[in-house]
Amino acid sequence: MIIYGHPVTKRKVLEWILALVATAGVGFLLAFIIINLLLGCETWDESLWTEYNSCLTLQHIIEGVSND
Repeated sequence: MIIYGHPVTKRKVLEWILALVATAGVGFLLAFIIINLLLGCETWDESLWTEYNSCLTLQHIIEGVSND
C-alpha cells in the first residue's frame, strides 16, 4: 500500500489503529476520572450519594448513549 508516495505495510497500519484505540481509551479514562472528581465522588455506594456528592458510573454512560 502506498500513501502520499510512501510505502506503508499492514503492520504499520495495525500499529496506527492500535495507537488510536489506546489514545481514545486513555482519553475516556481521564474524562471519566475528571468528571467524577468534579461531581465530588467519594463512594460507589449509591445509597450514600447526596445532592452534592455523586458519581458517574459506566452503567450511566451506557444508558445515556443507548437511550435516544
